[in-house]
Amino acid sequence: MVVPNDVIDHLNGIDGVLRVIIMDSDFSEVIHREELNTKSATGMDVINRSYDEVMEKENKLALIVDNRVFDSKMKDYATVLMVNSKGDVVGRSLKPEEMDGYRTREDIVWVSKDFIVFVDSVFDDAERFIIPATHTTLLDSIPHCAGAIVAHPCTTSDMMIKSKAGFDLSKEASTIVIGFDND
Repeated sequence: MVVPNDVIDHLNGIDGVLRVIIMDSDFSEVIHREELNTKSATGMDVINRSYDEVMEKENKLALIVDNRVFDSKMKDYATVLMVNSKGDVVGRSLKPEEMDGYRTREDIVWVSKDFIVFVDSVFDDAERFIIPATHTTLLDSIPHCAGAIVAHPCTTSDMMIKSKAGFDLSKEASTIVIGFDND
């Protein structure tokens, strides 16, 4: 995998990006194994399909970002779905621009500031969280990048990426992983 310099330069030039790390196939696989074993704080399985799809891309980059600056530019928020054993969506996270449309609805319950469950859903004690792949616009201006997607790794993967990069774990920052193909 050879990531073109203009991709690295472009990402390093985005406000809030603290570091860009090229993820080789060995390290990408280590993170993928970690993602495959992720559970929520309540013990529910978390299926990070976005990282599964990143693994299918030719190139993988991890970005360590300062959320106070970067989030205001990042519109590619991951959606987290809660599904039952039949695959029915029983809850989901909301993007900031979606929240107002849900505030007055009576068919939902707010579980947190940005997560809702649907009142009429069938819960069967086999619920799990699924994080679908999200297209990212961060590489749209780079001509030879195709099909860029973003994955938001779990907390342990985040720490593993920061450690590998020699990033100070006491600093407030998070990671995202971008996968893309050469066009």
